[in-house]
Amino acid sequence: MTYKHLQTLLADSPSIRLLRAKNAPLIVSFLFQEFKETNRLTISHYELADALADYLEFLRQFEESGEATGDVVTRARQYLDVWCSDEQNILRKYTDDKGVDVYELTPHTEKVIQWVQELEEKEFVGTESMFLDIFRKVRDLVENSLDDPVYKLTALRKQRTDIDAQIREIEASGVVKAFNDTQVKERYYEINRSAKQLLADFRQVEQNFRDLVRAIYEKHAEKESKKGAILGYVLDETETLQKSDQGRSFYTFWQVLMDHARREELDRAIDHLYQLLEERQLEASDNFLSNIKIYLLDAGKKVIDSNHLLVEKLNRILAGQSNQNRKRAIELIGDIKKYALKTLNAPPQMEEFLEIDGSPCIQLLMERPLNEDEPQEAEFLFHPTEIGNDDLDDVDFHRLLSQFDINKEALLHRISDRLSRKPQVSLREILDEHPLEDGLAELMTYFSIASQSPSHLINDEQYEFIPLSKDGTRAVRVPQIIFTR
Repeated sequence: MTYKHLQTLLADSPSIRLLRAKNAPLIVSFLFQEFKETNRLTISHYELADALADYLEFLRQFEESGEATGDVVTRARQYLDVWCSDEQNILRKYTDDKGVDVYELTPHTEKVIQWVQELEEKEFVGTESMFLDIFRKVRDLVENSLDDPVYKLTALRKQRTDIDAQIREIEASGVVKAFNDTQVKERYYEINRSAKQLLADFRQVEQNFRDLVRAIYEKHAEKESKKGAILGYVLDETETLQKSDQGRSFYTFWQVLMDHARREELDRAIDHLYQLLEERQLEASDNFLSNIKIYLLDAGKKVIDSNHLLVEKLNRILAGQSNQNRKRAIELIGDIKKYALKTLNAPPQMEEFLEIDGSPCIQLLMERPLNEDEPQEAEFLFHPTEIGNDDLDDVDFHRLLSQFDINKEALLHRISDRLSRKPQVSLREILDEHPLEDGLAELMTYFSIASQSPSHLINDEQYEFIPLSKDGTRAVRVPQIIFTR
């Protein structure tokens, strides 16, 4: 944190510009009210514009607001346009899957709201729970980072001894040492704060993917950028992003969240938590944790959708450049034909008007024979032991002559049928009941279905052998695919 670094940060950071803005209280209070108090990730254009118009009308009664009179609806829309500009970067506006224009907070605005919330005086600071949490994390970090078997066994035996001692104490006294109201309250506040922080951090992960997509657009706009260079750049940057600390952490989190058993365990734990608060007559600050699973799934889906946007953009670039190259080749062939027709009646007068590399291959007309040569019969030293006959009545040419299309709806029905019986199912289990009929093409369709839905998972860390033939003689090794509800 040097002087130059801080000078650049304070001059260029959108978060600092927002705090310095004359109407910063209006912006932060309104966005907090609409997004944070309602725990919403996105809001439609018309809904947010109407809410901002009502908020501006409400602020007119305060002289210190500095709000001028006029058409609040028009000013509300103008404010939203300015807040979405590259210079302000307060909101991000885009069109969702349903074709509706929606707004969401940028990572810079998230940081401002978090910082302002941290400035407010807290009811109390849970020093005990925070210290114990730090102590537990340091201990887990040390125990799970060392590869010394002796140290690990010693730690596990100590945990077993402590657990056995607690069991004997409870069996002897019949009394369980539980948290008092203060301990429950401070731990609840800490969990709630961490959950909101986790949801806000998704903005930065999503923004990283969008920055990569934007970089692809810029490279595509460069005339000298070739298809191979763009493809290489995307693969390198995607691998870097996925292997970064942030990428590894997100994808590990997403795999855990996609586990149906883990989600059910989380629901039960949160239900017990609110039941405990109600039994002890402790007031919950909000109901954020009760819907945390839905919020995390929505936020994680936006990150996955950003990754899909990257793949779709790359596919459009590759397909578009292939069409451009084909179109350019047709244009060049047309130009050659045009120039050839122009010179048909006025050939060049120079003796040497064209140079071709290599020696000429001349075939004179009289070199051709007057009759066709007798076909030569090939002689083989080794012949097959069994030779087929000319009886083709029993030969089935249907699979050779017919063109088949993969019935994607049938595959989706198979997946839905299995998921109606259990919360999650692997591709191998589906294929055990419905073996592949169209080989590799059908297998790739299953992969396409899994990649297009955030509810499904392609596990690159575990592989399976999928038979391509009914007799099992041909198989392919692919990543594990897990379909979930």
